[in-house]
Amino acid sequence: MTTKKDHNQDKHQERRKYLRFPILKDIAKPLDLFFNNSSVSVPAILLDLSVEGMGLLTFVPVEIGVKINADINLPGLKITNIEGKVIWSLTKGNSWRIGIAFTKINKLNFDKIKKMSEDYSECENRISVGTKNICFSNCSFFSLCTKSVKLDKTYAKD
Repeated sequence: MTTKKDHNQDKHQERRKYLRFPILKDIAKPLDLFFNNSSVSVPAILLDLSVEGMGLLTFVPVEIGVKINADINLPGLKITNIEGKVIWSLTKGNSWRIGIAFTKINKLNFDKIKKMSEDYSECENRISVGTKNICFSNCSFFSLCTKSVKLDKTYAKD
């Protein structure tokens, strides 16, 4: 007897080397993308971020392989002149979710994003196991955090 392979199982397997953190809906940040060194920007919304790349929402079709330049301006994280290329694209109606792999990011920004990703992941782990003191003011993700545990409770000063 043969069984069908569950394609959804493969789709959800994590292949990223580095952690990624979401840019939550109430702070989703618009940014201007520049394709292939064009001087004309295309608006996009930053959805998630890791040291290797970012997920964006655009309202124009974007081909895989296109080179991009962008700046990120978030509370606690300002990065200019990021370079990357589109490595995947999903269409839904009149919008496109695209994945960007960074091809140029300086070490300081790499380290900041890595620390924010680690702190975000650590927070998620604390929440999942029911730890009492979850939020710390020295958390590098703190300025982006809108989780109810931060908003509803007094946080530790660590």
